[in-house]
Amino acid sequence: MSLFEFFRQKQIKITPETQVAVRYLTAANVADLYDMATGDLLLVKRRITAEDAQRLKTYSGKCAVFTSQPETLEELDAQENLESSVEIHRIQSIGLDYLHFGETLLAFGGFPAEGKVAAVPNTVCISPVHRQDVEMQLSINMGVISQVLSLDSVPAQPIPAQAEAEVAGDGTIEQKAPSKADLVRTALKEAFEKQFAVVRAELEGVSFENNTISLSEFYQKHGIAKGRLKGSWRLFEKETLSKIMDEGIVGKARDAVFRKYSASIPGYGRIVRVKDIEAFRSELDKIASDFRRYLDGDKDCTSIGGIPISKPFSPQEAISDSMYALLEYLIEICPVKGLETEKYIQDAKHFVDKTYRKLGQFSDKIHMRMTESSYRDNQWKDREFIDSVWKAVTINHRFFGDDFVSLMERYSNLLYAELKE
Repeated sequence: MSLFEFFRQKQIKITPETQVAVRYLTAANVADLYDMATGDLLLVKRRITAEDAQRLKTYSGKCAVFTSQPETLEELDAQENLESSVEIHRIQSIGLDYLHFGETLLAFGGFPAEGKVAAVPNTVCISPVHRQDVEMQLSINMGVISQVLSLDSVPAQPIPAQAEAEVAGDGTIEQKAPSKADLVRTALKEAFEKQFAVVRAELEGVSFENNTISLSEFYQKHGIAKGRLKGSWRLFEKETLSKIMDEGIVGKARDAVFRKYSASIPGYGRIVRVKDIEAFRSELDKIASDFRRYLDGDKDCTSIGGIPISKPFSPQEAISDSMYALLEYLIEICPVKGLETEKYIQDAKHFVDKTYRKLGQFSDKIHMRMTESSYRDNQWKDREFIDSVWKAVTINHRFFGDDFVSLMERYSNLLYAELKE
């Protein structure tokens, strides 16, 4: 008789002498079912949870447990925890969870979220059902069950020590179960993506040594081959910057924010806790805003991102000197002689004047750009990447937190163990 018939009818005759009673129960959680059990217990459950392990380890009677290969780290930990006191048998396919004790069979499904009440019954209680009847009715590995229960009537089928990719009865390929390293890696990646984001944050326009003027247009107009000539004109020389501004103040403010909110993965960028992303972005935006005010000569701006300003921005004299030097340079490389020289000089003056007018406000060039991403799945299989993350963890344990560090250490140890095999 099939399980479908158990569900379809309230009472079923298994033999002429035996009536089977079926009750529909509403359980809040699996603990409600364990509380009903007495004597020897048989559990067939596709997913073993930490709650299952805790209850079964303290169960007073003998337990036999059948389950599937773990698919998550939580399931792996629960099974390994339970194995210290209860023998677990892993089988390839379990279609229904059930609990058998005495002459009672409980077939059950999902449970409501904590604090919620199931709207419909989620457990079927069938009795009397003998252990041998359970053997005949439920579609599981019959040979394995018979071995555990010392039933010789059913031919034994061995359990694979480790699940491999096998051909199922319908000809399809059943995939190999994930290894312990696979499960820990998946949990590690999920924990990382839940807690951290890979960020690329840049304050654009703050490097004044990069303020240059292209000379290509002027060269082309006057038929000047570049050769060894300057391709562009640097507006401020390096030694000039320290005289006209508080050089490096933006870098100091930015680095302070980086130290406060982020950690560097050597060779793989910078990460920020997800919960700190908005604060991180806000403080970098403030640095950009403060620096724009500083460049505009706002006397009320006394600091950049909390770093006190030691020198006001005074670029005018340096700009004038730079423009005069540019004009001298263009005249020096004049390619013509005689009457055409005067026209060339006038063109050079016009070019310099136009360039000066186009300089505009330096503050207009200041922007903060930030992007968020995550690491690719295959990077978590890369030994070099894992070593780099581990290096960051050892340097900044507190940033990552104990739970992530514990997972990281566990995964790293598994990878090294694989290398030794």
